[in-house]
Amino acid sequence: MHEKSTGTGERRRHVRHARLLDASWGGEPQDAGYFVRVLDISRGGVKLHLGAALEPGTLIAIKIYNDRGDAVAIDARVVHVREQDNGTWICGAAFISPLSQEDLDLLLMEGENEPPQGH
Repeated sequence: MHEKSTGTGERRRHVRHARLLDASWGGEPQDAGYFVRVLDISRGGVKLHLGAALEPGTLIAIKIYNDRGDAVAIDARVVHVREQDNGTWICGAAFISPLSQEDLDLLLMEGENEPPQGH
């Protein structure tokens, strides 16, 4: 595996939430060249699973979708990138401005639950 990092040694200031969410950068999620999956998220940044390598320091515009299809767009800077054995990449990115608590709550919202059947 290969790892690239800015080596800033920054400490996290925000609570991370492990959550699998669809996302895109430079295109929509269905576009094969822009595969992105959120692995965890906080108000300060995001861990992404990517189909392409990005260089640390790269500015990216990310669109993150919750389970209901609602989306939040935010700009981020790549902090570190690690290649996986399958040719994909894990990327840590810091948001340029912190994600609002409202937007974080929206992204962590789960899909509408179906009412129980047969009662």
